[in-house]
Amino acid sequence: MTTLIVLTGSADGASGYVAVAAALVVVVLALLLVLWFAPAIGHHMSQTLRVIMTRLMGMILAAIAVEMVVAGLQHVFPQWVR
Repeated sequence: MTTLIVLTGSADGASGYVAVAAALVVVVLALLLVLWFAPAIGHHMSQTLRVIMTRLMGMILAAIAVEMVVAGLQHVFPQWVR
């Protein structure tokens, strides 16, 4: 959602909005495809790989959360930024 808002805000004219919309459609279609075949994909994954993927996604989510908190703190306390 944040990426979509940022890309839409920085789009230049109609061509920029069309590019953002096209990228959104591609991502939604890819997500639909992955979710449609999720049972078959999960069937071929071992339990160890599932644990690794879960932890990796958790680390990515934590990194994004930390980045957003730091960005928010930098806006609230600009004197901390060097």
